[in-house]
Amino acid sequence: MLSLFTFIIDHSTSNNQQHNTMAATTSQAIKLFEQKNEISAAEAKEINLCNQNLVKLDTKVLSTLSSCEKLSLSTNSIERMVSLSGMTELKILSLGRNNLKKIEKASTLPNVLVWLLNELFVHWFCTFTSKY
Repeated sequence: MLSLFTFIIDHSTSNNQQHNTMAATTSQAIKLFEQKNEISAAEAKEINLCNQNLVKLDTKVLSTLSSCEKLSLSTNSIERMVSLSGMTELKILSLGRNNLKKIEKASTLPNVLVWLLNELFVHWFCTFTSKY
């Protein structure tokens, strides 16, 4: 069964804010999130890992976020989206402003609203819609 993906253009600037401390790995980003929010990531319903300089995601680490309903990964350098099969409560996945080239195992994301903002996609969307 194919997943339903909805693409939303997000023009908000909140994801553009720079943080003083940036992570290089998924586990470091999770630790920074926990320190900043004083909550265990495993219990958090909303997790913001924007602007963390992430390039590669760790499936093992992300699978521990079983309570997460909204995962924000915008404004990183992620090239490949990995399986999120352990994230059973996930409803919203924000992937905008990354270098995505591949989304693996999309069937593991049933009923997830995916936000993608990619300059090429926005250009294509604006060009396509202006013709009709």
